[in-house]
Amino acid sequence: MNPEPPSFRTALGSHGRRTWLWACVLLAVLRLLLFQAAFPPFSPVDEILHWDTVQKYAIPRLPSGALPAFEEQVLDQYVLYESKEYTESKPPLFHPMSAPEELRLLHVAAQKRLLRKTSNYMAWEPPLYYVGVAGWVRLGALFGIQGIDLFFWARTFGALLYGLLILAAAGFLHEHLPDRGFLAIAVPLLLAVLPQDLYYQISDDVPSALLLVLGFDRLLCLDARGRTRDFLLAGLCFAALLLTKPTNLPTLILPAFFLFPRIWGSLRREGLRADGRDLLFWLALILPVFFWALYSKIAGGEWLGSRHKMEFHGFIPQGPFRILEHPGFSLGGFLFFFAGLFSTFWTGEFWWKGKLLAWAWFDVLLSLSLIALVGLSWTGRSRELPALPPRIARPGRWLILASVAFLIVSSLMLEFPDRPENQPPSLKAPFFRGYRLISASLFPVLLFFADGLDRLADLLARPALRWILLLLLCLALLVSEFWMSSSVFTSPYNWFHLPG
Repeated sequence: MNPEPPSFRTALGSHGRRTWLWACVLLAVLRLLLFQAAFPPFSPVDEILHWDTVQKYAIPRLPSGALPAFEEQVLDQYVLYESKEYTESKPPLFHPMSAPEELRLLHVAAQKRLLRKTSNYMAWEPPLYYVGVAGWVRLGALFGIQGIDLFFWARTFGALLYGLLILAAAGFLHEHLPDRGFLAIAVPLLLAVLPQDLYYQISDDVPSALLLVLGFDRLLCLDARGRTRDFLLAGLCFAALLLTKPTNLPTLILPAFFLFPRIWGSLRREGLRADGRDLLFWLALILPVFFWALYSKIAGGEWLGSRHKMEFHGFIPQGPFRILEHPGFSLGGFLFFFAGLFSTFWTGEFWWKGKLLAWAWFDVLLSLSLIALVGLSWTGRSRELPALPPRIARPGRWLILASVAFLIVSSLMLEFPDRPENQPPSLKAPFFRGYRLISASLFPVLLFFADGLDRLADLLARPALRWILLLLLCLALLVSEFWMSSSVFTSPYNWFHLPG
């Protein structure tokens, strides 16, 4: 049985794969840098809050108090450079920076008086991403980058992390699936062209996928011969996931899958004389999270920082009887939730000129292909290809299911206020269905997707079909991204057109 497809020069060979990998990294980074510069400040997905939090850590200043105020320089930038083009269909009348200085100063002073009444509820989010971007911002300042250019520079940190994600994914495939040449080509390419807009902006969702790949890789090394360093690094990776975003909580299913059977077997064989490396893993995971939670409780009044956000948005916990009235228990609600989840997996949540940057028919095609190919991968059906190793497939499946369940349960437990359509969740659409909230699962989803595509070609006995479909899909993703976002490049508020 030969699992290797006979084409694309036997999946490029080892030297060719390295060239291909770096080409994918270069494509992804350049593409992200382009769109990071093209989309103006500040995206409506909380970007001003993330930017202010970055500035606090760059000062440096740890959050303190229930709801910290915005930094003065952030308010200046928001008033002068914020674009209404995300939500308004009419073009801006003029750029505030083009106004006479006296009028501009009056405008800034008036708007800042209003904005000072608003606090940054995001400042108490876990700190790891913000600390990293703050260091990147200070590095940019050393190179002489100032003002609003520093904001665009902060965005580029996401492109750097995304390039590392592709390298980490390729390393994972080389180490744990060395005989699956198609996956080694397809997964980096899919990552390189994925038009996911969360990476265009400053957002604490950005590092999750990278950290998951690194943690998953180390967990696969935790066998009887596993090095102590692997246990330590694995624990730190999952601690980093929790110190990046609370919605990464479902990722803990991976260490539970690998370590609980180890610990149980060790206890049965040796009693309380369990392997100390397991203890090291849990200490590396728990202690950093505990110390941050303790500081958050002492200085901010709560353990995780989520209460501030919920109170600001008007999210109210609802009782068990009200949960049964949730539209998620209806067929329409079920379809609405998954339609949004699948579509935001491919593209994201950006609006432009008052409309979602998406094509409904294209989203339907992509969603159906995602369901079909991931489902085919999960069945393991093929003529010649072996199933993915259980130690990769099983925890990957459980991670995806746990992440989706997390969004569903979170949606059921809260009552949402009446808000505009472009600010979900709301009374009319009471679901957390943005994929960015569970973006840590990006690599396993694309791994299953590519494996399903490989199996489809194998079942149809058409070896070239896998390459044709992969190429057509990636071209469609690239073309759609540039086509849908073409008007963004003419914005007077983006980096290309900002007045001095």
